[in-house]
Amino acid sequence: MPDSSISMPESPIAELVRLIQLSVAPVFLLTGAATLLNVLGIRLGRIVDRTRILADQLRTLPKDQQARSREELQLQLRRRRLISRAIAAVTGSALIVCVFIGSAFVAFFLDLRIAPFIAALFTLSMVGLIIALVLFLREILLASATLDIDLEGPPQADRRPLPDEVTSSSPRPAD
Repeated sequence: MPDSSISMPESPIAELVRLIQLSVAPVFLLTGAATLLNVLGIRLGRIVDRTRILADQLRTLPKDQQARSREELQLQLRRRRLISRAIAAVTGSALIVCVFIGSAFVAFFLDLRIAPFIAALFTLSMVGLIIALVLFLREILLASATLDIDLEGPPQADRRPLPDEVTSSSPRPAD
């Protein structure tokens, strides 16, 4: 009967297969980071568009009517800074994941024992992702404040009324 306390060393192929399996989880992390970058990029584009509209409004409004637009412009600039920092954090996190995966393969092929280094890379990547998500949350909260400012302002003549603003005495549009 063979002694079960003696373990047979894994073959190099089996070790490589295990390494590839372990590197799949960080690849999913990269996919999540890419998706988050896409969302952040879209939000940044919307912020830039809104900032341009506000800047144009400021050029045409009389000085005594610019306060509300200036306040919203400042909020948009703060949102842009938050989103830009979140993009930098998630990009840094993704780059660290790439270094993590590459280091694992280099360590395997050169038979290096760098587990603490790889663990530190993974931890650093998670910290970057957490920072990005916190900044994203702060930007969302700031965007909500911007919405509050929009609702406080005077109604615009060129906007359509909301469904609850339409009264029964209003003429109904033809279907």
